[in-house]
Amino acid sequence: MDSTTDDDSCFALTSNYFTISFAANPISERLLLSTINQHLKLGFLYRKGRFIDKNDVIYVNDNNNEVDNSSCYFQIVAGFTIEICRPYQEDGSQPFLLNINAKLFTLDAGFSPFMYDKLSHTYRDILRHQASVSADKCFEKIRNYARYLAESVRYKQIVIDLNPIEYEARILPQPRLLPPDGDHCGQFYDTDFEPCKWAIISLNDKRFEDDESILTSFRDGIIAKAVKYGMSRALSKEDCVQCQSIRINSPQEMGCYFSRLATNDQIRLAIVLINEVFNLSEYLARKNNFSCFNFASHELLGDNGGDVLIDRVVIKLCRTFNGSVNIVDCDYLNHQVMKLHCPSFDIGRTMVIGCYHRKEGQKSATGFWVSLDDRMNKAVKWTDGLTLEQMVKAMEQFKQTNDEYPNFIFLFRNLLSFERLPNVHFEAMISIIQDVMTKLDMTNTKLTCLLVEKKPRECLMKGSGGGTMYGTMAEAPFKRSLIVGYKSFCLFADNSNYGLKLLRPTKYHVIRDQMQLPVSVLAQFCFALCHYKVQSFFVNDVPVCLELADDMAKLRIQTMNTKEFMSLNNLNI
Repeated sequence: MDSTTDDDSCFALTSNYFTISFAANPISERLLLSTINQHLKLGFLYRKGRFIDKNDVIYVNDNNNEVDNSSCYFQIVAGFTIEICRPYQEDGSQPFLLNINAKLFTLDAGFSPFMYDKLSHTYRDILRHQASVSADKCFEKIRNYARYLAESVRYKQIVIDLNPIEYEARILPQPRLLPPDGDHCGQFYDTDFEPCKWAIISLNDKRFEDDESILTSFRDGIIAKAVKYGMSRALSKEDCVQCQSIRINSPQEMGCYFSRLATNDQIRLAIVLINEVFNLSEYLARKNNFSCFNFASHELLGDNGGDVLIDRVVIKLCRTFNGSVNIVDCDYLNHQVMKLHCPSFDIGRTMVIGCYHRKEGQKSATGFWVSLDDRMNKAVKWTDGLTLEQMVKAMEQFKQTNDEYPNFIFLFRNLLSFERLPNVHFEAMISIIQDVMTKLDMTNTKLTCLLVEKKPRECLMKGSGGGTMYGTMAEAPFKRSLIVGYKSFCLFADNSNYGLKLLRPTKYHVIRDQMQLPVSVLAQFCFALCHYKVQSFFVNDVPVCLELADDMAKLRIQTMNTKEFMSLNNLNI
């Protein structure tokens, strides 16, 4: 922990790393991994790098599902993956460490991996809530896996210390937000929208028992929330041109229907309840120049009468129309977070860049989101590669908005599980930005670059095993890289607590920091950037620029999937 941290506020977190030593002569890392794998295969099923405990089934789907139209059998089973690494400690030594990463696997009846994309959006969302393990139960599983392995390799003179390595942690201060009373209690920060024509449509094969009353209640709930959040001009009852269930028998019919919505009703927004063809409906809406929010029907029929769904609708609409649900107080960022270590810092003269590379099967896309204002509202957005020309254009737009080029630039790029440090793609991006800074004579601009790992191998838990981890930052007692200036920290920002999020932080790898900020200050800044609401009232697990760049990448892949679907089915819509 850096020198700015108050030692009295620090505490230890249990990790899922265990030290390995040798009773006799040490062996190579490769031989060690091979030996451990052989012994684990004796006690667990092994499938493509995953160890599966077939006696630890978390959830089983063995019946036809009426909501999902799914009759396939699958099960969710606990298991783990392992990694052997040799990080660098402060004394220069490189001990062998064993990482045991708890996992939940979706498998078929034969315990082989079940293709998750075979499940509809409805069922995926159900599984997110039902397939979960508490923090203490998860770490109990990790300890049991480690204990089994330690006993089985002992005769090989391999010693596994069953006392997990501890991370040093602290609780970060809560960022000051506007509006101050909490965005779910009153009006959003910026909702100066013009009225728009909108519609609510159900496109399900199976009808609700009372479609009309359900959809009308849904519409009235949206209007009530719009009034509460200060968006009554944008979403009024008079401007809701349709609120009905439609029978669609083919993609061509959907195309014609969406075209009529745009031409005859001139809508700007369609809220669609649908269980399948998500990609197609959104694609057709974009083609007809209006926004389409797709939701699975079971969400409306779930707990709270669709109240959470209605919040999501209104939040997404606010962002779509370039409003702000909330913002982080600029004075908080300038004076409480940065002033001590960078007195000249001004969030109004800061550009925040998010680059998110998403890979789904054989398809991949990269989204870019570049902020132009201190509200994280105005932005330059595009997909695929970063070029010198694109970056120059973004800088010029920043100057047009703020009368000067940025004095500070923060670059965030996600790090995928199969990528390693140093990352050549990230280094290429840094090089382009530096070339632009040179070209535009931005000699006083400081650049800070971070790789962000959404699903690192770390699982961390408080000693008691209870309580929320939200707002906790932690540092490992070792380094994974000797890159000059490299530092890292883990941060728990997401407060939704689904699945294993209670245990798994987001990990930040600081690759370059011309501001030379302490880790605790960088963590506070990143934590604050997670609090701009994008799709729900939950705090994001990554900074807002990455969240929105990910949306761009998702949209690009959705378009690819839709065009592929249309090509395979000879559709011309």
